[in-house]
Amino acid sequence: METKELFIRQLSVIIENKKGAFADWALLLSENNIDLIAAAIADIGERGTLRAIVSDPQRAYELLCEKRYAVSLTDVIAVPLLDHPGALAELLDLLRDHNISIEYLYSFLRRLEGDGVVALRANLPGAAVKVLMENGISPLREDQLKKK
Repeated sequence: METKELFIRQLSVIIENKKGAFADWALLLSENNIDLIAAAIADIGERGTLRAIVSDPQRAYELLCEKRYAVSLTDVIAVPLLDHPGALAELLDLLRDHNISIEYLYSFLRRLEGDGVVALRANLPGAAVKVLMENGISPLREDQLKKK
């Protein structure tokens, strides 16, 4: 399997920090049958950055561009976590031991096969995937995130 297949495409959208802006965005996706899988918003004053993983990132990107949203697609890694205290700390410690920094991460809205999932962006994404795979942690592919 190619390393590229182990990255998930994430939408990064600038959202105005005003009443209903996030609801408008979510409704736009819903009306176009695009499933929201994970999301995080970072508030930075009058605007915020919304990071989201959706069922059809390319279609969502094109739709958001049509509606004049400031949007980009970014590769992130979706990592399954066993559901126990310390699972995230173990993952982050493993990456730190290999000099890999995390720029940001957030957890998923849905659970997969009884485990949690985090999306993360690393300063060395290829190295991060390699370290994970060498330690028996298989990053998820986009097709694994869609509802069956």
